[in-house]
Amino acid sequence: AAETDAQQESDDHEVLHPEVLEREARSEELERSLDSALQKRVDLRAEVANLREDVAKLLKEANWARKYRSQADARRARLQASVREAERDLMTQQADGRISFLSGCVASRDLQSELSTMQASEAREKARADQSEEKVE
Repeated sequence: AAETDAQQESDDHEVLHPEVLEREARSEELERSLDSALQKRVDLRAEVANLREDVAKLLKEANWARKYRSQADARRARLQASVREAERDLMTQQADGRISFLSGCVASRDLQSELSTMQASEAREKARADQSEEKVE
């Protein structure tokens, strides 16, 4: 009976030993996979933390850019208003210049006409004076 038990134990050992070795190998493989997964988890947590920092920085930059753009838009609007005002002033000055030129032309004609009238009047007065002198002589 002891020999049969020993034989049975030997047979069981022969059958179970390869299975145990296979399971131990599988266990080691799973342990390595678990270690790898745990390391990847640590790495991913670090990456997530870095990405959160990057997103926070980008949000700050985006807010600054929006603020800068708003300021630039306001500045551009003020400059455009100044340009429009300067253009209106220029157009007014140009119109005033044309009016002044035309007024000068009209005034020149009036003065020329007045001068001609005065010269004609002087010529008549001189002619009368000359006639008066001739009569007196």
